[in-house]
Amino acid sequence: MNNKYFILIFLSIFLIFNFVSANTEDASFLKCDPKYCLKVKCGPKQTTCKKSACCTGCKPDCDTVKCAKVCAEDETPIIDDCSCCPSDCKKNCDNVECPLIKCAPGYISKKVGCCNTCVQNCSKLICDWPLCRDNAKPETKPGNCCPSCPN
Repeated sequence: MNNKYFILIFLSIFLIFNFVSANTEDASFLKCDPKYCLKVKCGPKQTTCKKSACCTGCKPDCDTVKCAKVCAEDETPIIDDCSCCPSDCKKNCDNVECPLIKCAPGYISKKVGCCNTCVQNCSKLICDWPLCRDNAKPETKPGNCCPSCPN
């Protein structure tokens, strides 16, 4: 009985390994093909930009664009090639000294902002599913490992 399970597991691992290694040696399926891209012709004050790995687009004249998102002084804007405005801001951590930390059991080190901090290791928890009023759906809030009822 145990030998059958061992053979079954061994064959499964063997097949998976051979499938993965066979498909990663020839990664041509990951290359882009420009024939799937839309042909674009940019306007007079626009410039051609890289829209994706292989397709191009048109970047607008950024002098006339007002951005809704503006980064703080200690942040670096992340601007896509075909955009004038930041899609996100990254904290500038060049001059930040972070303390060395050691996390208690059940916690792991995670980068928050510029420095690491200890957060609960959610993969080690088994959570109860709460029963909420009015059949509300429980949700896991940021920073929590387990779901709770909405307010």
